[in-house]
Amino acid sequence: MSTMFRVDRAKPCIVCKKSDWCVYGKDVAICMRVPSSRPKTFSDGSMGWLHSRDGSPLPTLPPKPPVIVSKDSNRIVLEWRAKWGTASLDYLAKTLAVTKESLEMLGCVKAPQHAVWGFPMHDGKGFIIGIRMRHENGRKWCEPGGHNGLFLPLCIPTREVVICEGPTDTAAALSIGLFAIGRFNCCGGIGQIQEYIKRLGIKRATIVADVDQDRKINGNTINPGIQGAIALGEVIGIPSRCVTLPTKDMREFVAKGGTAEHFQAIASQNVWNK
Repeated sequence: MSTMFRVDRAKPCIVCKKSDWCVYGKDVAICMRVPSSRPKTFSDGSMGWLHSRDGSPLPTLPPKPPVIVSKDSNRIVLEWRAKWGTASLDYLAKTLAVTKESLEMLGCVKAPQHAVWGFPMHDGKGFIIGIRMRHENGRKWCEPGGHNGLFLPLCIPTREVVICEGPTDTAAALSIGLFAIGRFNCCGGIGQIQEYIKRLGIKRATIVADVDQDRKINGNTINPGIQGAIALGEVIGIPSRCVTLPTKDMREFVAKGGTAEHFQAIASQNVWNK
């Protein structure tokens, strides 16, 4: 594939006509919003679709083989839970200002390292494919050998889901009674989310955008959290709305006394994207 460039206001995407998020090369464009027969998954897990720049059809590729996980993340989670139980989740819950029950719903387990816990990551079918590690000081990394995925709670789903960024924000949403799932970063996991909501028959999604610092890309000012939420909403396939909270993220919102009623009042001010 030729060298790719990020779109901007001077050269918007030839497919969706937007001036952000998409990329283009000499012969092809990768649109992050309009599907084609050729999906493209980036290293961070975000997904776009290949389009020819001259309008000619692209050949359809055979389906990709299933993800091969080089380490059995599910077995590791079970072994850690059997060895350490869930007693340490009381301490982590107090540290994060979430409930222990929310951490248990996400399958959080104590890891072998001192002051470290693991959050299982799932594919769209619900299988564990990786583990997000978190130190009590906030440092995060992935257990080697696994893959990025979704943070999915073990609970009864509802027809409307709240999509957060990261496991602790997801735990915070669950703590106040919202049915929530988490993506591993602000722009990844799109295909996994699409598969998950289709499999569970979810009808609407509220996407929480973290209030990140603005960044300069190709002379344009973008906000990764907000742009990522908007991009997901445009391709998720069900009615959705993007919500920013009066705090940095969902966990801070809950820690400062935010409730499900407060969240719904804020969310109701946003228009559903159909």
